[in-house]
Amino acid sequence: MTEKIAEKITIDVILNSLKEAVESKKAQFDAEFWISAATKINLLLGDDHDFLFQAEQEFMRKVDEYYKEMDKPSMARAKDRAKTTEEWLKYKQQEARVRRAEEFIKICKARARVAQGF
Repeated sequence: MTEKIAEKITIDVILNSLKEAVESKKAQFDAEFWISAATKINLLLGDDHDFLFQAEQEFMRKVDEYYKEMDKPSMARAKDRAKTTEEWLKYKQQEARVRRAEEFIKICKARARVAQGF
């Protein structure tokens, strides 16, 4: 007996499935689809917010590290220097990811209203 292992639902899985449907021109969705997608993403977004907070904290630790190394401390210079690090990149990528998910939720709500004829 073969059991199919279900793929864990993540924001990426939801968005990638939608992207594939759009790319293959099979993007006809009803109101239920849009509400379901928004609900799932909203539920999963908490983990992404947590990761964003952690990434911001790591970035700020790097700023603090650079600030403490300076002969003439300058927070602006420390932040500029820290913006060249992997911590900054991770923080900004996560921030953009959260914004995209939040925007997608808004789009889902609007599409659901349109699909229902409101």
